[in-house]
Amino acid sequence: MNARRFAAPVGGPEVALRTTKPAAQVEQPTAPSGQNMSGVTAGIQFTMAAGQHLYLGGEVETGRLMEYGSNLAGGYGVAGVRHANRFGALAVEMVAGWRSVRYELNDEEHGRAILEPRVRGQVWLSEQFALGAAAGATLGDQGAWMAGLYLGIHSHAFGTGAR
Repeated sequence: MNARRFAAPVGGPEVALRTTKPAAQVEQPTAPSGQNMSGVTAGIQFTMAAGQHLYLGGEVETGRLMEYGSNLAGGYGVAGVRHANRFGALAVEMVAGWRSVRYELNDEEHGRAILEPRVRGQVWLSEQFALGAAAGATLGDQGAWMAGLYLGIHSHAFGTGAR
């Protein structure tokens, strides 16, 4: 499960509003819909060892934002470097792919290529299960970040080589 926060694209130039009414009589404009949005997504990541500490794989993500009728979907490639010890593992990874977001029920889909560096840490629960956390930020989207908790399931038991 991931928590995501980012700003929706805002169309048109910003406009400064002016009036001759006293400040007490002026209605304050509300922020445009879609700014500073957050949501909850679910992601599944599959990776394979590609060397001593390297791993490669793929990830799919889906979820919704807090706005009614919104949704988010993404498909990414994953490349990372992991260091494991007897307690768990730490990793740095880069995900690249396509993310599509609809901010409101009648809004159009906003899709684009993304690049997102992440850090990841996990603690071994047993020989094949780990509990972990990940955090990252989408490059090019100021204020866009993600944080998540996950259960890692490993095909090889801890301490037997590849993971």
